Amino acid sequence: MNISNTITIIMIFASVATAIGFFIVYKKQSGAGVNISIGNFDLNPNSTEKVRNIEKEEVERSKLQEYLEIEDIENSIIKLKKNNALRIILSISSPDFALLNEDEKNVFENALLDLGLSLNFPIQFFTTATKVDTKVSAEKALAVTRDNDEAIDERLKQYANLLYDRLIDLENSRNVYVRKSYCIIGIDGVFDKKRSISELRNRVETVVGALNAAKMRVNVLEKEKIAQLFANVLNKGSNISIEHMLENDVLSTYSVGK
Repeated sequence: MNISNTITIIMIFASVATAIGFFIVYKKQSGAGVNISIGNFDLNPNSTEKVRNIEKEEVERSKLQEYLEIEDIENSIIKLKKNNALRIILSISSPDFALLNEDEKNVFENALLDLGLSLNFPIQFFTTATKVDTKVSAEKALAVTRDNDEAIDERLKQYANLLYDRLIDLENSRNVYVRKSYCIIGIDGVFDKKRSISELRNRVETVVGALNAAKMRVNVLEKEKIAQLFANVLNKGSNISIEHMLENDVLSTYSVGK
């Protein structure tokens, strides 16, 4: 799947009324140090710089990639149009700090402290709120209710049916969200492609190693997951699944012409 198809998938469901200008930029702000921003909002709470209001701009679908300022996404690396900037996005899942014992809390805190002291490049942490997705679990519960295997107790089928109804209710609820955390790591201004990618990966290894030491689960987002993140931000409150769309060959009905 190339970047054009990825962007197309997002735009099929993106409302014109939403903030279409979701992009990843790297900039230096006066008095705020070096900062990595996402979207048409600034994640730096200390920044006083006015942020461009993309929502009020008229954007043609063919120009979405221009507003995203993304040139390509390859091997989990986002290449921006300006300054030879590269980005990698990590998904992060951390343990419940309140449930850790004192030794575990000390390990957690020390690992993050070591990361902060070792950094000589900017990183950005941010979270998103996504509607809970129970489709897969609901389908499994429904399959139990329809199974003809006599070994399955009828009470189990009744329970599976109740479970299915509950999962569907959760899926349709507007008040049930899951918070997901991410970290953006980037590099700018290095025009030797090999050296730029090598340095970016070294930075990623530094951050991932420290987060793993803090008992966090860390994954590098691949192209489809990056597209899913964009879709979630552009379509807050929806349950768009890029993976399901690809599995159902949604692009078979799409064509590009001049």
